Amino acid sequence: AAGQLQPGSLLLFDGRRSEIVRWYEPRIKRVADPERLLADVLPKVMDLYLPSECSLAFSGGLDSSIIAYLALSSGKKIDALVIGYEGCLDHSWASEAASLLGIRVKEIIVDDEMVRNAIQVLGKYLPRKSPMDLAIASIFYIASKNSSKKFLVAGQGSDELFGGYRKYADAFERWGIGRAAELMRKDVEQLHLMNLERDELASSLGGSDLIAPYLVKELYELALSIDPELKLRKTGEGIARKWILRKAAERLGLPRELVERPKKAAQYSSGLMKRIRFILSST
Repeated sequence: AAGQLQPGSLLLFDGRRSEIVRWYEPRIKRVADPERLLADVLPKVMDLYLPSECSLAFSGGLDSSIIAYLALSSGKKIDALVIGYEGCLDHSWASEAASLLGIRVKEIIVDDEMVRNAIQVLGKYLPRKSPMDLAIASIFYIASKNSSKKFLVAGQGSDELFGGYRKYADAFERWGIGRAAELMRKDVEQLHLMNLERDELASSLGGSDLIAPYLVKELYELALSIDPELKLRKTGEGIARKWILRKAAERLGLPRELVERPKKAAQYSSGLMKRIRFILSST
């Protein structure tokens, strides 16, 4: 029976029989100065891994702002795209962030007709069709359709690797860092099934190849090696998510307003999730 090949695996076939072998396991190591090392690795990854010209799914949040800032610093030509309904939070956040970074951002204002078309196309291929999956996939599909570049860059994987989701902070508060770390680990292990398969497919259907620099081997392994208590940090105002990533971004010179900015998930702040629920309920 057909099945999915797991990440880090190869399917070998010699004409008579097939064999699945593991070729990669992440190397977890002790990190003496994670903030400094992360601040060293991030620019290297963006310089080496990003193409000279590409589009960027830009929401004005920490992840995409770091990518834009470091890409520009290394001389890349970035077309920043923000997707959402008119008046949505993402458009205002992206505009403010673009102004702070000194870049231009192209606002793609969607309407129900565009979203219905995206759902119709994506629904034929997506393995899961929940409102959340359709909302996220629609963002990538519409961004890709509106991109003039071959490659679409996005911050996928950063939330799972650095503790960006609210559920991690909630688990930390209720049960301790061990439970939060376990949630993050499971989400990283499921990235290929729950996120990347969907997002790469949606981007490809729109005509672009998706690039996720936070998942480059060197950065990925470093993130896995960092103590979870440096990702979720107790402060006087509660639990700071992505604490170590924010500290590294601050060290690199990212404007403080962007370093400290909280951010909703794009499917909500773009307005797509709400409208997709309405569209699905009325069909």
